Amino acid sequence: MTKIEWCDETINPIVGCTKISEGCQNCYAEKMAWRLKCMGIPKYQDVVDRNGWTGEIGIDFSVFNKLPTRVAKSVFICSMSDLFHENIEDWQIIRVFQAIIDSPAHTFLLLTKRPERMGQWFSEYWNPNKKISTKYRGQVQQLNLRKAECSECSFWFLGCVHGRKEWTNKAVTPNYREVEGGYVCDAFRWNPCSYNHGRAVDQNDGDLSVRADDLYGPFPSPLQNLWLGVTVENRDQYVERWNILSQISAAVKFLSIEPALEWFDIDVWSHPPDWVIWGPETGPGKRPYKDEWALMTYKKCRDHGIPFFDKRKDFLAREFPK
Repeated sequence: MTKIEWCDETINPIVGCTKISEGCQNCYAEKMAWRLKCMGIPKYQDVVDRNGWTGEIGIDFSVFNKLPTRVAKSVFICSMSDLFHENIEDWQIIRVFQAIIDSPAHTFLLLTKRPERMGQWFSEYWNPNKKISTKYRGQVQQLNLRKAECSECSFWFLGCVHGRKEWTNKAVTPNYREVEGGYVCDAFRWNPCSYNHGRAVDQNDGDLSVRADDLYGPFPSPLQNLWLGVTVENRDQYVERWNILSQISAAVKFLSIEPALEWFDIDVWSHPPDWVIWGPETGPGKRPYKDEWALMTYKKCRDHGIPFFDKRKDFLAREFPK
């Protein structure tokens, strides 16, 4: 359960952050992290001190095991961090994405104030020419990667098989079968339905690289159970962050205007969001806002068919994407 009204659950496989813009001034996650540290929660011990965020990162990937298995949920992931913080390593981001892909029943919502790295990361890991060294086996194990030769087509696969951490060169016979709309190969969980079963890669001098004729790269694009959003507090941050997110492929791209520190007009023509969340700052030291900011934003969304979610107690609307 969570007190955040626009999702069913929150999970935090990674915690820790640093302040990056004006909207971070009264960070609720920073205060909550201090409380959880004082309660003795291990992953919070180094990420915060009396002065606030330290820049250290805490990890606990076991939180994914606590998700319900029979009921689909909307899950806000990394509410106590920013997954694209500069101190979070690529392999840690990959572990998060692996868990998302292995939980197709749930919809994961991811917010960032660092879309620059998000864009760079997606560009790199959707890159058909991305190479992953097989020489450093410890590093590969951390990424939960394996390679195996498919007995059906003799292509090499790169991927995560049922969460296994083993690194093996043994050939496998995948559960390769035809389904409606394509084919499925259980030997490669990251490509659940495609005419190319698995992810074909070439091997050269100890490196594996995704074949140029497999245009999706190491992750399918977009992930159908992942919604990407940016948090903005004023017009400058909206222009900068939304312009980057609008260029990234995602099943749903949403805008979280919180804390709303000023009114600004959103672009509903060239790059309209699929969903807008709006909320003022709350808690000690909260900065003022005007009701008309919410009203003008709501009317703009309503007139253009964009779902609008007002976080205030006396809300104008609480709508979700279909």
